[in-house]
Amino acid sequence: MVDSELAEFIESGVAMLGASRGDDLRPEAFRAWGAFVADDGRLRVLIGSDAGRTLDNLAANGQIAVTFTDIQSFRSVQIKGEVSGDVQPADASDLEHLRRYHARFCARLVEIGHPRGLGDRLRPFALFAAWVDVADLYDQTPGRVAGARLGAAGA
Repeated sequence: MVDSELAEFIESGVAMLGASRGDDLRPEAFRAWGAFVADDGRLRVLIGSDAGRTLDNLAANGQIAVTFTDIQSFRSVQIKGEVSGDVQPADASDLEHLRRYHARFCARLVEIGHPRGLGDRLRPFALFAAWVDVADLYDQTPGRVAGARLGAAGA
């Protein structure tokens, strides 16, 4: 589970990068296009449809990692967990979360000097969504504590 402070961070317009791995241990990185935390503390991650190998990887083993980074402060948190259920095309609720995320992320891009249109050019045409049962949390902020475990997931 993810606590309310981390949920607020995740939903604030941070950059999101995910990773999966095949049974051969070959990784694939992908861009996540929003995430939100449900009332029960589970994480919903929106995955661009161009992450083809990731979709296969998640169907095969469910293992996923997602790193959330504030593009101004570089505060970064990584979650590791397992996809719960099937990865499915995004539904209407997911698309509403994408709209909110996209607006927040683009505003953050403008704050650091990028043109507003950059976010529009990056946005995917189609999304998949996955529920993630979070197993581990890590501080990935650059510095001497990067990689340190953050409290127990679910605590």
